[in-house]
Amino acid sequence: MKFEDRIILPESDLSISKLVQALSPQYLTASYKLYWLLGILDIIKDFPSERSINIEFDDVIRRMIALSWYTILEYRLNFGASDTLEKAVHYIESNTELNRNSCKKEIVELLENSADSKIIEIIHSFSKYVPYRFLTTFIPKLNGIPDHKRNSVIEEASKTTPDIPYAISGKTCVMDLKWLEYLYLNNSIIKGWVQYKLVSFLQARNPNVPAITEKFEAPHQRNLEAARKYWTEYISFNDSRDIFSHQPMRATEISIDHFVPWSFVLHDRIWNLAPTSRELNSSKSNHLPMWEKYFKSFAELQFRAFKWHSNKTPSSKVLEDFILIKPGIAGTDISRESFFSILENTLQPAYRIAANQGFSVWENKG
Repeated sequence: MKFEDRIILPESDLSISKLVQALSPQYLTASYKLYWLLGILDIIKDFPSERSINIEFDDVIRRMIALSWYTILEYRLNFGASDTLEKAVHYIESNTELNRNSCKKEIVELLENSADSKIIEIIHSFSKYVPYRFLTTFIPKLNGIPDHKRNSVIEEASKTTPDIPYAISGKTCVMDLKWLEYLYLNNSIIKGWVQYKLVSFLQARNPNVPAITEKFEAPHQRNLEAARKYWTEYISFNDSRDIFSHQPMRATEISIDHFVPWSFVLHDRIWNLAPTSRELNSSKSNHLPMWEKYFKSFAELQFRAFKWHSNKTPSSKVLEDFILIKPGIAGTDISRESFFSILENTLQPAYRIAANQGFSVWENKG
């Protein structure tokens, strides 16, 4: 039994088992139902209001797009060949002033006001099926009904079927008040449950990608002070050259760069960090540095800094990052060849997976 299947939703006299069934793997060929429920939860978290009782299809769909935005653009997760939500996000990002760092409010507002016929069609295309198919497990006797007739059958049944989350009226979900109260009072718990379902869905389509549980929302604020101190101290006492430009570095002017992008690894381990100039860090952004051109320079700088810090402060907490990848790396007697091999074996698999996920390769052209 998977972990997310052991999560028990809060008890109620409502048909919670049918909600669980709606998001079970056999009913999830795409991400739509997951994001549909997340969109509804996002709207009704401020219940009660007219908007949270009569929920427009388009309002939920705009939130589906906004809630999947970072997962698709910043973290580059694959939603599967048949999932058009990923394609929709890429189109909107490429054809509007929005970018991968746009917040949910900006995305929703732009989609509300857009006159782009393609964006209007994208939203309309999701409204044709998702609101109806989400209710499938709540409505009996749908077997044998042709697909082109299902929407009208589901809409009519939603108005008379007891214990159903919402009735469909035109392009509006009229929330059942008991379900509305349940979803409002247990909003955070249900959101967490849906996200665990989403983890399972995405992990199957992104094998070996790390930290998927952290890739649903905007990146958190990172604290690189320990890394900055580590590299500043080293550069202050050792002549060092930038791994991308080969220019001398000054300790007071460095910026800390993730060799394999942070938006893929989602950690700040010192063995994936290197000092560089602010300009080059900005230029590289969340791209992959060309491995053949930069890895040896990166590994050499890492090795020299590791040896220097190991001699100076062997009990430094920052050095524990190296022990996590190879317990035997601790100490000052490790050879350059062994250190390079450990670092390569640690970084190269992540680098290759990130490349397969769509992270582009960068080279300093300066």
